[in-house]
Amino acid sequence: MQIPDTNGINKELCYLSDLDIESCYTDYRAIKRNVYNEHANKSGIQGRYEQFDCEYTRSSFGKLSGIYILNAYLGDGDNVSFTIDSKVKKGNLRIVITDEFNRILYDIPIDETAEVSFKTVKDATYYVKLIGESANISVELWRTEVDSSDTSVSPQ
Repeated sequence: MQIPDTNGINKELCYLSDLDIESCYTDYRAIKRNVYNEHANKSGIQGRYEQFDCEYTRSSFGKLSGIYILNAYLGDGDNVSFTIDSKVKKGNLRIVITDEFNRILYDIPIDETAEVSFKTVKDATYYVKLIGESANISVELWRTEVDSSDTSVSPQ
């Protein structure tokens, strides 16, 4: 069953809260789901979430309601960067990064390209989650690992 979008053109969530996100790894209903992944299982996640461990993913949903894991990453103690480009055609969407205990670490802006970088804890798992309410969306994600011993300077 889809969660209704009751706030018109406002794209903020109406029903799903932080408590819902922090108490559930994944539970969603989707119509017309299309997912493409490249370079799978790069960080070494095993088991249930292995399919979400990839350096690039492109996903679209005709309608998404609930909590969907877009990406999973096993920390190695170095820095990781997530670049996320999202477009919301209709409905409500929130994108978050959580830790392995479902605590929300970062909120990602929607309807733009945003980048979040942070130092990981070795052997800790991180999740990029889409939280939708009847959301017609498309999302692309690029994940880059940065060796903390790399002292090179990036061009500005």
